Amino acid sequence: MSTRYSVVFARRAGHEPNRRFLKREDLTHLLETPPDRFVQVWYDFNSASFDDLRRLVEDFADQIGEAIGFAVQANVEHLAYVHATPGRLLRGLAYNTDSGWYQVLGEPEPWERELLFTERQLAQQVADYDDSPDSVAAIRAAWATGHLQPGSFWPSTGADELAHQVRANLGLEMKGR
Repeated sequence: MSTRYSVVFARRAGHEPNRRFLKREDLTHLLETPPDRFVQVWYDFNSASFDDLRRLVEDFADQIGEAIGFAVQANVEHLAYVHATPGRLLRGLAYNTDSGWYQVLGEPEPWERELLFTERQLAQQVADYDDSPDSVAAIRAAWATGHLQPGSFWPSTGADELAHQVRANLGLEMKGR
């Protein structure tokens, strides 16, 4: 059985949250949480599409302050990542093995270089494709920029593993899985 889920984390971060929204969603505990601490605010056992995750994360950001969401479906290595503040998409990414990085919106975040563009990752991906000079050239070109490019397959990644690494890097604790 394939791992699949969608999860959203939020924090107040200098924003006065919509108290009626917090009460309706049973999230009033966020008012006692330090404003700079992310808390899981939503979880589903299904993997949302990029567009659905984006709408959900932007709604939580508008109501609470700042939100980050992940959607994963491991059997197709689907990963969607959305980071937003009220009225502003900071970063939106979507990847799968068939399309590569098919959504790359906003500005790169520090975790991207730290987790995706390591020397270890480069060596592994070059080794995996050493029989294809065109692929090796594309991999090296991706590492030269150090940024994800729309439509690129590089760096290739495992969706669930990357989502776990990003959550750990950002200090996001996931429950309900």
